[in-house]
Amino acid sequence: TSTDFLYLRFHGMGRRLYDYRYSRNELAAWVAKIRPHLRGHELYAFFNNDVGAQAPANAAQFRALLRQRPRSGAHRSPHDP
Repeated sequence: TSTDFLYLRFHGMGRRLYDYRYSRNELAAWVAKIRPHLRGHELYAFFNNDVGAQAPANAAQFRALLRQRPRSGAHRSPHDP
């Protein structure tokens, strides 16, 4: 990356853009994708799936997943201790 931050936008998927509730597995997949890139970067994740007020719950769930230690066997950055 060329900046000191990462920026993600979550709008929903398929035909239900903005009216979509991400599953735990969908959010966990994103965590696994970005975790190797977090060291030395600030993460900004914007949830715009707000038609049914799903954004706050999904944002809280995403944050909780980020705070969990990676499971053994999960992809880890070579920079992780």
